[in-house]
Amino acid sequence: QPTEVALLVGAVKANVPDPRPLYHRLQEIPFSSERKRMEVRARPVSREHSSPAFTHAVQEARQQQRNYLRTTSQRRTSIDNFEDGSLYFVKGMPESIVGGCRFYTTANNTSELLTENDKTQILST
Repeated sequence: QPTEVALLVGAVKANVPDPRPLYHRLQEIPFSSERKRMEVRARPVSREHSSPAFTHAVQEARQQQRNYLRTTSQRRTSIDNFEDGSLYFVKGMPESIVGGCRFYTTANNTSELLTENDKTQILST
């Protein structure tokens, strides 16, 4: 797959270790021309994420899910996606990915709201 090879080559050039052996693949949502992206849900083998940003993302997702459940009358009918520490890793068309993002993790591991202005700036680079 050309996209995956390009990501791996870029990671080697940036001296970023390949995290794939550190994760169990739980689910794959294949690329589709309608969605213009593909997703893999994965859980860390050791229960520890390979990046502080990933750990932070799971914590934020858990909090957002708790907030959502508190503000709705819905009862939880299935295991929450984040209880096992899993994340969705996504690759595809930048507009498709950035368009669906609401937050980003900063260098000091805090979450910031991703504004429409931020999205425009990201997509113009």
